[in-house]
Amino acid sequence: MNTDSDFEKDNENSKIEDKNNSKEENNNEEEDIDETELEKDHNYCLNRLYLKRIIRENHASSIRQIVFNHQPLPGSEFDASNIVATVAKAGITIYDNEHCGNHFDIMNHFILNGQGYLPEPNGKQPTQMNTMCWVRKIDDAIIATAGVDKVIHILSLSYLKEIANLTGHQDAIEDLKSHPKNNNIILSTSNDGTMRIWDIYKEKCICIYKLKHNPTVIDIDDEGKKIVVGTEAGYVIECTIPEWVYDEGKYNKMIESDNIPTSFYPDSEYQRITNSEKKIHSTVIDSISFINNENILSKDINGHIYEWNLESGEIIKEFKHRSLMRQNRCRFGISSDKALFIVGTAFGTALIFDINKGKIITEVGHKRSTDPVKCSIFTQNCKSIIYTSDNASIWRFDYVSKKQKKEWENWRHAHPEIAKK
Repeated sequence: MNTDSDFEKDNENSKIEDKNNSKEENNNEEEDIDETELEKDHNYCLNRLYLKRIIRENHASSIRQIVFNHQPLPGSEFDASNIVATVAKAGITIYDNEHCGNHFDIMNHFILNGQGYLPEPNGKQPTQMNTMCWVRKIDDAIIATAGVDKVIHILSLSYLKEIANLTGHQDAIEDLKSHPKNNNIILSTSNDGTMRIWDIYKEKCICIYKLKHNPTVIDIDDEGKKIVVGTEAGYVIECTIPEWVYDEGKYNKMIESDNIPTSFYPDSEYQRITNSEKKIHSTVIDSISFINNENILSKDINGHIYEWNLESGEIIKEFKHRSLMRQNRCRFGISSDKALFIVGTAFGTALIFDINKGKIITEVGHKRSTDPVKCSIFTQNCKSIIYTSDNASIWRFDYVSKKQKKEWENWRHAHPEIAKK
């Protein structure tokens, strides 16, 4: 695994910003300017992002997803919010992103079939993992991951081993999500045409939604009651979770009964196609997220991104940019306050949008980043962004204050023989 952090030299003249938002730095500004208040503004920090770290993973394939473990249990002393994981080929790689700076260090690496990334002697290719999610646990960091082998693998970071396998899907699994209220539960979508709800500790499937259109991606609202499912046909299906799933008392009784899994069909009250009359997307939806209880954000592989009302199907905003015009399958990332989103392009850059204003804040990139970006995320304070490329590389950009930038420039002038290397 190769790393690179010589950002001081490479960042020069390579930072890409939207023309409407970019402003030239005034070299004569006061060096002792207090940026404390300015740094509270997302726009200010995100327009001053510089490449800080490059990591190239050793599987030579696209990184399918990158996810922070940002949701610790309330009252838990176990804080793993600094941990970020990537999924690619047959492996999960976990990194420590503590304190930013130059830290972005590998912690663990899981190979799920024991085979590695090379074909077996008989020519059989390694299993392809497509997705992952974190599951909250008071004394552990749990990862669920799945892909082409149709099995959901449950991994323990504390015990460094696979602790459970969930079987039942009949085709490749495309997306996973953890439930925001019930920490025993995860959701999955598969090319077998179903969305399922699982109890990972009982190792049981508890609900099966048999969908009219093949699902691709999912998200769940903050209350844990509604699910939105993006599909290959461009439709969005809203699924309602039965009350007993998020009611702890009812759940504990139901999980021990013989009435599970419960199946819900397309004509049931528990699912509906939200945009059946006025179709919003015309092709595969590759990313979807709740903005609030009423509105969602969805993206298709042709770069069309909309915020729209789930009940009425009315489009509230469309997010456009010239860099989104080329087809690219890419997951967007939402900030923790749901005020921003970041999405990759086919040109090796990432676009950051203000959701409330419907406008772009900046386009982040580097002259060495030319491969399509496949997924992108914010850190919790939105002062750093990370994206992954088609060539197995991870790029992290951090906010740099004017004072720190001035210190770098002074150091380079004082050590020209080192700076030129």
